[in-house]
Amino acid sequence: MHIKLSQTERKYDNPYNPRKFRAQRVRNFLLTKASESLIYSVLKISHYAPEREGGFSMYAVVNTGGKQYKVAEGEVFRVEKLAGEVGDPVSFDRVLLFSDGEKVAVGQPALEDAAVKGHIVEQGKAKKVLVFKYKRRKRYRRKQGHRQRFTAVKIDSIEV
Repeated sequence: MHIKLSQTERKYDNPYNPRKFRAQRVRNFLLTKASESLIYSVLKISHYAPEREGGFSMYAVVNTGGKQYKVAEGEVFRVEKLAGEVGDPVSFDRVLLFSDGEKVAVGQPALEDAAVKGHIVEQGKAKKVLVFKYKRRKRYRRKQGHRQRFTAVKIDSIEV
């Protein structure tokens, strides 16, 4: 992949110029950014489309904890803390959308007789978030940490 340099970067590309390495750093940075975006787009596509035997994917959108999650069979995802131990079954009855790869059913607001069933894989805490309050010139500083609790759920089946 060839990257065009601007006029100032070409000036610094001179081997006798002490700022020569800046152009090389810019080139390397742009190359890594291009490869990262390509990898991200491939991962993004493969994450949301686990393949089934028929060659199409089945997924649903569920609402839990005030948030909406797009889930597929066999997928593990984190939700707000749910009551239960590891291995306990979980059922999400508020299914907003269901797709079997060919047809899409949208609920208004939720689908009747639709459920997503799974089991709890992990109960834990997320990474620490620092809350820092500060007022300049007043000697006011407050530092507080918070770790949000979560439940990791593995989807066993999507029933409509």
